[in-house]
Amino acid sequence: MNEAQVRTIEQVRQVLDGTQALESRIEEGHVMRDHVCVFR
Repeated sequence: MNEAQVRTIEQVRQVLDGTQALESRIEEGHVMRDHVCVFR
């Protein structure tokens, strides 16, 4: 595995972590309206 692949994997992990955190906040109902536009 080369450096570029390692970096890409790290970025994907960070994005997935961020997505999961966002989903859990949306489930709590705090940020539903604020973030709907982000996904369009």
